[in-house]
Amino acid sequence: MSNGTKLRWAGLKITLLIKSPLIFYRGRTMRFVEEGQDALKAQLEESRKTILSRLNKIEEDRTKKKGPLDPDYDEQAVELQNEQVLEQLDRSERIELQKINSALDRLQRGTYGQCVSCGDEIHPKRLKAMPTATQCMDCAERLH
Repeated sequence: MSNGTKLRWAGLKITLLIKSPLIFYRGRTMRFVEEGQDALKAQLEESRKTILSRLNKIEEDRTKKKGPLDPDYDEQAVELQNEQVLEQLDRSERIELQKINSALDRLQRGTYGQCVSCGDEIHPKRLKAMPTATQCMDCAERLH
């Protein structure tokens, strides 16, 4: 059948097949990551660049608004509401930036595509839809 190396682990017969210089110890996710690693890294870095640009724009808007509040109470309410929106946008973008940086770090360390909770692989479809995913679907559903 196969020319692979046969091993016994925990009572299971396992056949290892080496199809490339890298051993795919995790199955389809590792193949997905290796095959598309350059594209994935480029996508994450482009997202990172976009978020950094947004953060700069948010900061510019926030510094423009500094100064005394308008004497008109209605205008003050609008200014305060705008400031709250900018704060929330800033917070959201920083969280997303942290996720992207973490994904890039995992990619570099070779742990991208591995669930941080259980160690199982994260399905390639999940990673394709959400490249910053850190958990498999089972673990993600358990936490929510």
